[in-house]
Amino acid sequence: MYQWDLEVENFTSINAIRAKSLDNCEDLSEKEICLRLMKDYECIFYVDDEIYNEDNIEAFEKLFEAERIKNDNE
Repeated sequence: MYQWDLEVENFTSINAIRAKSLDNCEDLSEKEICLRLMKDYECIFYVDDEIYNEDNIEAFEKLFEAERIKNDNE
């Protein structure tokens, strides 16, 4: 549904940090993890031409519902 685009020249300037709010979240769904990233870390997701953040989080949640319905119908 989404991807992270990194330019080759930016790859070496990335710093990994521990997302403590995601500790022990192995059983969370992809949707739940994405929503936590948006709420706790102000992550932004780009899907096609749309930008999703805390301001339109409800619309982002609907994407997961649409994907689930699509998969159920296959």
